Amino acid sequence: MGNWDNLMDKAREASEATRRAEQMSNRELYDALKNSSSQSSIERAANYREAEYRTGREERPSGGCFITTAVCDSFGKADDCYELTAFRNFRDKWLANQSDGKNLIAQYYEIAPKIVAKINQLPNAAETYKNIWTDYLSRCLKLIETGDNSRCKEIYVRMVNNLKAKFIG
Repeated sequence: MGNWDNLMDKAREASEATRRAEQMSNRELYDALKNSSSQSSIERAANYREAEYRTGREERPSGGCFITTAVCDSFGKADDCYELTAFRNFRDKWLANQSDGKNLIAQYYEIAPKIVAKINQLPNAAETYKNIWTDYLSRCLKLIETGDNSRCKEIYVRMVNNLKAKFIG
């Protein structure tokens, strides 16, 4: 009986956390992520952001999605595809635990939707996403698979900075 009660308590807590997240503005979610000291808070905020994009909610920055998600979407891949799962695990289980990880994730949430919004306005958006995959993400995925997370982080940060310079200025 104790295990059942514990499971029910966890389910109620998760439901309440989801309800609170749904009521938060983008800025509140961003601040909660930036100031969070627990990996589960990062995972919840990240998953909420991605769910926001997937369901088309308008309470998000213009464009509103992550670069890797947009690339995989352009390839017709499902939200639970191997690639997205690998990148989410990299973010939640490795990057979030690095000394600069939470800050990098928070910065990414601020800029990535703007980059994707600009790319989506291009007549050759699909080609641009294919190039992002070829130039950056496929290399990062191989590094994740071999456990070279530090190198993956370097490439991903370079990708975001290059895309920011190119599309945001």
